[in-house]
Amino acid sequence: MKKKIRVTAIMVCFVLVCSVMSGCGKTGGGDKSYGAPYIDKINELKSEGLADQFALANIDEDDIPELIASDSTGSFDHENAFIFTVNNGEVVQLAGVIAGVDGGNLDYSKGTNLIHISGAAAGMREVFSEIKDGKLEEVFTAEASGMDEDAAYTVNGSSVTEEEYYEQINGFVESHDPLTRIAYDGLYEITYKYESGYGNFEQGGSEKYSTADEITKTLE
Repeated sequence: MKKKIRVTAIMVCFVLVCSVMSGCGKTGGGDKSYGAPYIDKINELKSEGLADQFALANIDEDDIPELIASDSTGSFDHENAFIFTVNNGEVVQLAGVIAGVDGGNLDYSKGTNLIHISGAAAGMREVFSEIKDGKLEEVFTAEASGMDEDAAYTVNGSSVTEEEYYEQINGFVESHDPLTRIAYDGLYEITYKYESGYGNFEQGGSEKYSTADEITKTLE
């Protein structure tokens, strides 16, 4: 009987310790350790006039959703589309672009740990990255220096023909579609199809952003 009681006591202590550890830094059943850092970043972006609308998106499926930020004015004077994460308690900017300039766009794929940045002053540059240790790590990059018969094409740093270029980039993108585009007037579902010298896409449904006050309440 004593052995059974001792074993039972040990098991109870183990369960209690695990429960306490799993609950550290969490409220409402979810990990909210990112709440305060994100609220500080939101206030900073708003005060500096860089962004005034926000969303949370679980891009890499860990316990910390990424913070999406956008400028509703669509200003081209500064970066107007952002993605942030929290690493070791600090807010890290993963990506920021001036959306709409030189084909620049910022997209992400929910739950697949993929972020897409496009744009080039001449030609095309498509960079797909994953979040690793609070930073972006490129996993697929396709570039075209021009769109005429003298254009040069590379995929992941290797020269390819025009046909190979579109075949490889479409093969990669198709496994991650649809992506979500961070635009000044909403978050749009995007399905890409690269052909004939362009990155064409079909636009699907859209989601509205939250205001700074609305998302702050969510994060508190």
